[in-house]
Amino acid sequence: MIGVCAEGAPSMVHSWRAGRPVVTERTDTIAEGLAIRSPVPPALHRVRALVDDIVLVTESALIDTMRLTADILGILVEPSGAAGLAAIATHDLPGERVATVLTGGNPHPDLLALL
Repeated sequence: MIGVCAEGAPSMVHSWRAGRPVVTERTDTIAEGLAIRSPVPPALHRVRALVDDIVLVTESALIDTMRLTADILGILVEPSGAAGLAAIATHDLPGERVATVLTGGNPHPDLLALL
């Protein structure tokens, strides 16, 4: 299982690698659901138990993926919900088959202009 963090909110990936919560001073991402500064210890423990790796995705990859899902699938996803597909599109992920769940059909109205 591969986790995904926004490049502008890397606290979870840093924490996962360190094995303890690592606090970042701020976040800078449109992916509000991924914009954490310090993981909750029980959540970090669960992620460390279940996740094999974590990758970062850029803001542009999130926007491109939101646009792709709107244009091709007719689905409006918020940036956090697009993160898995953005990771598939931008990283060489392991495995013969990859899958993700598209969630969060409630993008902020200001983001709709980017699509």
